[in-house]
Amino acid sequence: MGFSIVHVVVRHEEDVVLARSRAVDVAEIARLHLQERTRFVTAVLEIVRNAFQYAGGANVHFEVETGNNDRHLCVIV
Repeated sequence: MGFSIVHVVVRHEEDVVLARSRAVDVAEIARLHLQERTRFVTAVLEIVRNAFQYAGGANVHFEVETGNNDRHLCVIV
């Protein structure tokens, strides 16, 4: 089971920057350590940038998946 944190529609170059900004916000809310936060934001930015460049856009969903006393931060592009 999971729940959505935020959704970003990437159709323009400015939306790539918005998706990065939301990734920073989500990483802070999730209390990721600085190195984890940097890796998370960098990964999201690269995937979104490639989706924009090669596919013309994307829908980016930030979600938390829960189950068996575990929580996982997920990004679906």
